Amino acid sequence: MESLLIPIILFSIGAVLIALELFLPGGVLGAFGGLAIVAGVVLCFFYSVNAGAVAMVALLILGPLAGWLWVSNAHRLPGARSLFLSGTADNRPATLVEPLRMGQLGIATSELRPGGTCEFDGQRVPAHSEEGIVPAGSTVRVVAFEDGRATVRPA
Repeated sequence: MESLLIPIILFSIGAVLIALELFLPGGVLGAFGGLAIVAGVVLCFFYSVNAGAVAMVALLILGPLAGWLWVSNAHRLPGARSLFLSGTADNRPATLVEPLRMGQLGIATSELRPGGTCEFDGQRVPAHSEEGIVPAGSTVRVVAFEDGRATVRPA
């Protein structure tokens, strides 16, 4: 009768490798950790069907539970704080460009193919043409303005 020591060692190695993957991302450690855990389950089935079933059920319950505990509590760990972003999308910096009005006229200061720059009331703004190429020096009309970038079409 074989011992369950080897599957237990494989489970432990797999758990350690997956935990290391959280701090040293790249995929290799996590893949080897997953393979070690699967190998541990397979070896439990070689020991007995009951041992394999217990290992499989334990894995199906403890795996998601460990993931949930990590996600819900990791931000409290001192070393793990650097793994998470601290801001939200609402904290993004304001655009330095004054908003443009729909239909406002300007001049293409560079050729828009489709991206380039346009000047509106003395203010240079990144812009892209709605369709096609707009030659430099052409008069353009604003059709949309979002995140400091104008969408224009020839006037």
